[in-house]
Amino acid sequence: MLVGRFSSEAIRAFVEDYPAGILWFVDASFVGECFWPDTVQIIRLEWLGEGEVFGVVSRFHQKIPFGEPCVHRGEWPSQESVWPGMVNSVEEAVASVMQYRGANTPHLFLKQRYSIEHLKYYFEQPLPKALKNTFSGVPAMVFGAGPSLDVALAECAAFQDRCIVIATDSALHALHHYSVRPDFTINIDGSKRAAELWPQGMDVGKLLLSTRSAPDWFESGSDRWVLMDKVFLGQYWMHDLGLPEAPMQAWCNGGYTGLAFARFLGCSSVTLLGMDCASDAQRPESAYSRFKRDSYPDCFERFRSKQSVKLLPGNYDERVPSIFEQAWVLLSELVAEVCADMPVYNITDRGAKLEGSVLVHPSVAQEALGDLMRETSPCVRSCLEKIKSDPVDETVQDAIWGEIAILASKWRLMSEGLDVSHKNTLWAQRFYEVLATYLSDVRVSGFYDLLARYFVAEYPNPLLISLEEAEALYAEVNALVEVTERSSLKEG
Repeated sequence: MLVGRFSSEAIRAFVEDYPAGILWFVDASFVGECFWPDTVQIIRLEWLGEGEVFGVVSRFHQKIPFGEPCVHRGEWPSQESVWPGMVNSVEEAVASVMQYRGANTPHLFLKQRYSIEHLKYYFEQPLPKALKNTFSGVPAMVFGAGPSLDVALAECAAFQDRCIVIATDSALHALHHYSVRPDFTINIDGSKRAAELWPQGMDVGKLLLSTRSAPDWFESGSDRWVLMDKVFLGQYWMHDLGLPEAPMQAWCNGGYTGLAFARFLGCSSVTLLGMDCASDAQRPESAYSRFKRDSYPDCFERFRSKQSVKLLPGNYDERVPSIFEQAWVLLSELVAEVCADMPVYNITDRGAKLEGSVLVHPSVAQEALGDLMRETSPCVRSCLEKIKSDPVDETVQDAIWGEIAILASKWRLMSEGLDVSHKNTLWAQRFYEVLATYLSDVRVSGFYDLLARYFVAEYPNPLLISLEEAEALYAEVNALVEVTERSSLKEG
């Protein structure tokens, strides 16, 4: 992230040092040059309205799922009073994006690992394109796990037969308590395991998973369709090898994906429950339904004192505290898009405002839903039985797996997962090249675990490990894989 004016020589150096991308904030006096590559995105101050810096940074960062961006300050040729505030806004936006991704960085390794390991499920059972607009004219309810769900669900459970019920994984215990049976259940986060969130014996309908879902959701044996995760690194070159474009992708969180899925189905309206996007960092238990807290007590620990609290526009208060700013921004943008095609109702007694949605208090929810959902919905499950996935052609699968093996051997799959100072790239590249030989080994899973533990969990800066620690790493690599170039590895 560059803020201010830099010389052409400095920009060329930045382009070389930061190949993943550069976001450059400039003022009206800036005169651009034509030779900058596509990785440089220029944003003029006059293009930005109040509060739009976060959205720009967030969208830019969507295509770079790993690593934390640096913020460089340049010269401030004009409007000097504006630039320090702009620098602070950019730094706060970067911090918020990184905090939303979670303080537990090894999860990034885990999710990328899952995305590769679960490609086989996506190839077998991708979301059918024929499903689009199948339920045109039928209303839908999408259940999140915000604290208002505890109040709203008691008023809305009786309407489950008049709509399509789309549940996020975190809402399952609450739905089970009120005997609500979902038509679809969404899990797109590898850190949310079925063992913790799926009540024993509950019928959760059709599973809508992503390539990043936790393994036990796939191992459950339940009927499923699989989405490609929007930030999966490999999907772009996979399309070049013949992988069909997905009709929709998993993104942000279960609630966001659930709303996007309701639009994909062609529903006539969408009613949101438990989509509060509000909380308190000092009281993280206020972020979730009590049913999720009871079944998954560690769900909010990573937010405690690690998230900055922002004040967002509230539904009933002028401002509400929240540690979910990025999720709220993305969800609000999607709600505004969906409202152009169908009404979106938000049943809650608290939380952050979703622009464009119709706010309904739980105390009047039955009356509102009675007018909205007058008829019994068609049998969703019998309709779904007629719609089958189109497996990816085996020739395309073979081409993709072959390319993955090549990329793994060249280290390109994992190098983007490590946060390494650009000033030390030559040292790091040599180290990676030596270890890359073993990434394509059949025991690749263990290798991912080893890297995640050494480079992230124990040593946040891999360039500062001691000789003793490096020797311990070398010993573990030897124990994990059959080393054929011991001298080369030790030198690395």
